Amino acid sequence: MRRIASRIDRQAIYRAASKSSLAGILVQTIDGTVLWANDAYGRIMGHDPDSLVGKHPLAFALPPEDRPSDAEIAQFRFVKPTDDKPRVEVFRNRRGDGTLIWLEIQVAFDQIRGFGEVVILAARDISDQVAQREKLEATTADLRRLATTDSLTGLANRHAFMRTLRDALAAQSQSADLVALMNIDLDHFKSINDSHGHAAGDAMLAHLATILAEVLGPDDVAARIGGDEFVVLSRNAVSLSHLAERAHELLIRFAKPLTFEDVTLEASLSIGAATADDADMTADTLLKRADLALYQAKDRGRGQVVVYDQALHDQQREAAIFATEVRGALSDQQLAFMFQPSMRLRDGEIAGFETLVRWNHPRHGFISPAEFLPVVRNLGLMASLDFAAFEAAITLVQQMSAAGFTQQHVSFNASAELLAQDGFADTFLSRLNQEGIAPDRIVVEVLETVVIATQGAKDVFARVIGKLTENGVKVLLDDFGTGYAGLTHLAKLAVSGVKIDRSLTENILTDRPSAKIIAMMHDLCHELDMDVVTEGIESKDQAAALWDLGGRVLQGFWLAKAMPSDVTLNWLKTHKAERPFLSATAIADTSNRRYLGANLS
Repeated sequence: MRRIASRIDRQAIYRAASKSSLAGILVQTIDGTVLWANDAYGRIMGHDPDSLVGKHPLAFALPPEDRPSDAEIAQFRFVKPTDDKPRVEVFRNRRGDGTLIWLEIQVAFDQIRGFGEVVILAARDISDQVAQREKLEATTADLRRLATTDSLTGLANRHAFMRTLRDALAAQSQSADLVALMNIDLDHFKSINDSHGHAAGDAMLAHLATILAEVLGPDDVAARIGGDEFVVLSRNAVSLSHLAERAHELLIRFAKPLTFEDVTLEASLSIGAATADDADMTADTLLKRADLALYQAKDRGRGQVVVYDQALHDQQREAAIFATEVRGALSDQQLAFMFQPSMRLRDGEIAGFETLVRWNHPRHGFISPAEFLPVVRNLGLMASLDFAAFEAAITLVQQMSAAGFTQQHVSFNASAELLAQDGFADTFLSRLNQEGIAPDRIVVEVLETVVIATQGAKDVFARVIGKLTENGVKVLLDDFGTGYAGLTHLAKLAVSGVKIDRSLTENILTDRPSAKIIAMMHDLCHELDMDVVTEGIESKDQAAALWDLGGRVLQGFWLAKAMPSDVTLNWLKTHKAERPFLSATAIADTSNRRYLGANLS
């Protein structure tokens, strides 16, 4: 082999290799003058390679705005790295025809006998990769903006506002600034929508956002946190009385009628105001105070301002009594579990049921979970409640199996408190094994905000979720898209899918950004082979719209409300697998559908 190699013209080998190389190769002097370029470099740059000899790439390869002066080019010298390793960098270049391209360039140093040290550049056109990355970054930025901004008013949404409020309270603990909050609600807003249409209602909401922008100071932050509910954060309020004066100014400014499409719209505001007079006050406490003041403003006839004072503080004491009743309800098993179905769009079959807790109070009657679950959490009893829901889900699975329904799953909501318990995953899996239940029959739903926002427990939650999914348990991120829009969360957490929050689906027919987000989420999850359940479907039109957007599985009042277990079984036996919102033609014509199936079945 050595004798054969000695007879080969090494220069011929080098010429052949450089000519066939897909990479552009450029040999330069230390001052940058081109000594030689291969054909690939000529093709990449749109020049005859021979015409480049004797020229300096800084004079012909860069766009005009990036090109150095002649003096700078004359002073240019390559600097050899001390470790003698090749360097790789990315530069924007300009072809001979003016086209801008991105090149990945590797720089190496070598010696040519009889000439001295030279610099060898290997260039690769990566314009397509750069364009794809920029497109992904732009899409991510759009999703982030859509997820933190209210599309109608341009104000911050609830989740973005809550982060700002928490930051302001944290800063207040180390300064003399007084954080204050106004909770603002449009009075009789529903009547505007009912009388003049949703467009008129939207105009009124946008009108209030405009007034807020005119009245607020540079350190104030406004947000739309609900349909007609706005909040204003003042990070350096003077006093509670001064806050009340500003609230009254808003009442006066908003009292002026708004003309919309030749219709005069009149409305008033109810405002609850509170200050964080305690250095250790939390965002939830301040919001509760402002909420309580707002409720009082409504009770007193609306169209007025109420500030949180000692009298309202006394009312909070009564809430402690309610907390005691909640604790008793848990210990006496007064809480009941009901089940709401979800349906596959492709065939109308029931995919499964979600376990929901209900409380029929002995004196007050039905109490919404939204009222007592926060109290349960404050009492530190969420894990106990979740375990009870888990047991209820197991019982329903067993009842369904006994009735011949072996494909449907049952989900339950796992709180941060449950996920953080030592050995939860092992206990969960052991319980399923004990009852002989397949892992995919029980689905765990976890709030996206719980997993991401709970300080100090993210890694713990990720490990728990990972262990569950490794053992065949499906874990869904609940309320997905309500603020965090976690593209990175889907990559970091071993979840099986997501549940799109009803705050997006409620506007699926009227709000294009909401519909676009829903479609993008389905596209993303489809690419990642993840399940998608869309909550809050309350009409046939919404179901049809979801189908058009790529929907897989729906859940909502249009299908059924939550039911006791015995009613659930009877309902399941009589449910017909059909999709009445689609015509036979639409069902048959699936050529324009992105996906027809779902893994969650």
